[in-house]
Amino acid sequence: MYECKKPIILTIIVLISAFIVVLASTHPTTQESGSTTDTFHYSTLDEIHTYNISPITNFISYYVNNTNATLALSLASQIIGNGTINFISFNNTFAIISYFKASSPLSSFAFTIINKTLVKHGFVYGQYNTLLYDYKNTSAFGFDGHYFYIVKDNASFSTTFFLLKYLYTSQKIFTSQPSINVIAYGNTTYGSFQLFSSNSQLILKSTGNFSSVTKLLKYFNITIGNFTVAGKVVFKNATVVVYSINATYDNRSLFVMIGINKQENYSIVITSHQEISLAEVLKEL
Repeated sequence: MYECKKPIILTIIVLISAFIVVLASTHPTTQESGSTTDTFHYSTLDEIHTYNISPITNFISYYVNNTNATLALSLASQIIGNGTINFISFNNTFAIISYFKASSPLSSFAFTIINKTLVKHGFVYGQYNTLLYDYKNTSAFGFDGHYFYIVKDNASFSTTFFLLKYLYTSQKIFTSQPSINVIAYGNTTYGSFQLFSSNSQLILKSTGNFSSVTKLLKYFNITIGNFTVAGKVVFKNATVVVYSINATYDNRSLFVMIGINKQENYSIVITSHQEISLAEVLKEL
């Protein structure tokens, strides 16, 4: 079973790394908003809205050769609806608080599976009114029949449980999907971004100061068994840099192209099962 999972783990690492290196390595802006309730005051640092995740699960399924994993990905796309993810700060504490609509009658079944899996990995099961939850240290996952909740902070379990109860009792705020192919968008301290699907590709467009990112885009080539991943700069001038990452496992390939326009503070990341042409990236920059 490990051999079935390994290409997926490595594929996800490459995919997420390409996205995060563009978003998380930029210089912060001064954007910050405040959110308050009668009993709890915090500052919102980043806010992300998610929509239909099936393009992501379908993309990953291409690399899966395990029936159970394929079914799990299919189930995830059916049960997880629109979501809101907030990165917040209060009293020197930083936390991620998020909730997602449970959009299928299968959601309860899915929570049962998730609960059993988390308990096997050291999580403790608990219940608060109609909220069922699992927690471990400063992480918690909850379900109340209508929403899934995820909380992570850098404080203590008492803080984690307080945040979980706060989400459970607070008003849920969702935004309209900008267009049918948008998977997620957000405004962060690093800029703004939009993740969408097009012709079986996953495309991330973002704004921000990417000068520090370009310093990380170096040549590398790694082979572990049947898995090979390599990256290199394929185009560079005074304002634009294009970087390519290719990964291969058991005759299945993943292609990622990262384009950055330093003058316009703009970037694009294209992820595909097929080779991506340089021209396709340059026309966006």
